[in-house]
Amino acid sequence: MRMSEERREEIALERYRVIAPLLDSQLERYERRRLMRKRAEREGLSPNTVERWYKDYSRYGFKALFPKRRRDLGASRKIPLEVVNRASELLKENPRRSIARVIPFLELEFPMLKERIKRSTLSRLLLERGIS
Repeated sequence: MRMSEERREEIALERYRVIAPLLDSQLERYERRRLMRKRAEREGLSPNTVERWYKDYSRYGFKALFPKRRRDLGASRKIPLEVVNRASELLKENPRRSIARVIPFLELEFPMLKERIKRSTLSRLLLERGIS
């Protein structure tokens, strides 16, 4: 599910709230590091996370605090494209074959996925390709 732009902005504002005290130009380096650790502890975050937000903001401005969009959005991370393609071929060979009957064939050809191919996931991926 795609994150709304409004939600992404809320997250960026929350990140800004965490790092705002660190942006004081009067702070010495050691004071900033101490404050960074203190802020991280108070917010329940890793000091590295707070430091990354601070550096990103310093370099690139407010937009850098927005969560990154996933590059693989809409792609399956559980079932490789090769497996979906093979399932598609098997269904085209015999359109009366159910997805539940295709899975054992796939598990034989792709043993590393044995018992990991879920019918619902494969159905969704095939439906997205126009195959039901």
